[in-house]
Amino acid sequence: MLEKAEYKGTSHLIATRSLVRYNNYVFKLICRGLKMDGELLEFGPGLGDFLERFKRKGKLIDCVENEPQFFDALKPLARTVAAKLEDLPGQYDGIVSVNVLEHIENDRGTLRDLYAKLKPGGILNLYLPAAQILYGHLDALVHHFRRYDRADLVNKVKEAGFEIEEVFNVDAVGFIAFGIYKILKWGDGNITPGSMTFYDNVVFPFTYIVDPLVGRRFGRSIYLRARKPA
Repeated sequence: MLEKAEYKGTSHLIATRSLVRYNNYVFKLICRGLKMDGELLEFGPGLGDFLERFKRKGKLIDCVENEPQFFDALKPLARTVAAKLEDLPGQYDGIVSVNVLEHIENDRGTLRDLYAKLKPGGILNLYLPAAQILYGHLDALVHHFRRYDRADLVNKVKEAGFEIEEVFNVDAVGFIAFGIYKILKWGDGNITPGSMTFYDNVVFPFTYIVDPLVGRRFGRSIYLRARKPA
């Protein structure tokens, strides 16, 4: 769970809602391999961008969110909203989590908790900020403990008991843009809906061209799908 009293990145969550193309792309990733007619859980939905997309598909899923300030927004979008994993009975066929583990100091413990919450054969889909070398003002501002390098993430997921099915980087163009941003020390880490709209409409579409060209070996984010052994 997020180990702090109050999440300070609410304004950033609001700004990232302007990332329509980007969020649609991420949603397709986190649905990979899921048993869509099974029991599903989102761990750390924030304001519910992906819960809303599941709902549009006719699927109400459970969620765990430890920020009570978000509950009113989440309740119409989810079947059940819980503050802790242990508040939910039973196990799930699939768990998805987007940009959450980096906020958790003991991410290894959280991965073990997610493993325990999955049924045998269940799927865990993670989407996380990549490349510790990019760690900068934005990460510090929203209390990221880390960004994830591929080998580090794979090792932690395996240590929790999972079998890795797929892992690759996303948004090589964003990696380059963030690298320039960090080197030139532009801005204070704050983002706005306007800047997100520009990124979504002008920069992100190049992802579909550039990522395959570089073999998805580097990027601003990382996607991983793992399975709990049957």
